[in-house]
Amino acid sequence: MGKAEQSMKAESLFGDFSDIGKHQDRLVGHEMSWEWPKEMGCGFMSIIKLRPGLLLGIKNYRLVENVAISFEYDRLPVAFGFSISGSANFSIHSREGRKELKGGYKPGYSALAYLPEWRGTLLLPAGMPVLSVCIFIDPRLLTSILEGSYDLIPADLHDVIEGGGGKYYSQATVSSYPVNMAIQQILDCPYQGALKRLYLECKAFELITYSLAQTLRSKAAMPQAFMLRSDEMERIHEARTILIRSLENPPSLMELARQVGTNKNKLNRGFREMFGTSVFDYLRIQRLERARELLEDQRKNVTEVAFEVGYSQQSNFTKAFKNHFGTNPTDHLR
Repeated sequence: MGKAEQSMKAESLFGDFSDIGKHQDRLVGHEMSWEWPKEMGCGFMSIIKLRPGLLLGIKNYRLVENVAISFEYDRLPVAFGFSISGSANFSIHSREGRKELKGGYKPGYSALAYLPEWRGTLLLPAGMPVLSVCIFIDPRLLTSILEGSYDLIPADLHDVIEGGGGKYYSQATVSSYPVNMAIQQILDCPYQGALKRLYLECKAFELITYSLAQTLRSKAAMPQAFMLRSDEMERIHEARTILIRSLENPPSLMELARQVGTNKNKLNRGFREMFGTSVFDYLRIQRLERARELLEDQRKNVTEVAFEVGYSQQSNFTKAFKNHFGTNPTDHLR
């Protein structure tokens, strides 16, 4: 249970980290991270400048107390947000007080937004792990990339792209499987330096493409969200803990569901809602992440690592590893 809610201004808590304009002024490839104070939670937020007018942000943290953050922004770029886990609520109003927008984000949703010259409050709850990706793109860069193809842009966003005054736009959609896969690839980026920036830039444009395509669909054609109660979320997190503790010999889907007090269909759908993937794929990813750690620890060979993370055949392990990271297991033995 979180402590009493703590309220503060964004600039007091985050400092320059919350100033998107200052990130845009930095050199291409510049990466900056900010960690939550231990008394408030654990984890980090990071942001990297991929090219002029394009930023990529990642949030990965858990709070121990509820936090209310007041903010005031001027001329934010267009934002594409993708939430894997965690939720928040916000209340935003224009400086003139004529317009107000209330809403929030939740697991399994993507959002496209443009909110110029707005101020408001963001409410972050304690206890839930937050994992999300956000792309900030200057409207002029978006226009340049799309080469004036306004049929690829939601009609309500046209004025924003054209630089129209105080117009605002906000649209949320249920994340598709390709979106979730691209997010996971961003989080699992196997490169460093210039290759990392190039890889992440490609993935950022991939996510922008998916988001625009989803937003243009009719609402009737969009899948309905699978809403989770707080007790169901706890079961999903308990199931994830069990999987991580038993990578070598995990329970079957039916047995895992029984252990946490649900059925296999709800468990699988819950995993997709909170972590953007099925139970089986989550297990596969965790096995491979653990395998990379063991290989880079330099204490075991490829065969030993394969067995330790649950692969009975080294050939199957090598194939899965290369498909996931783009490199061979032996490349991580130094």
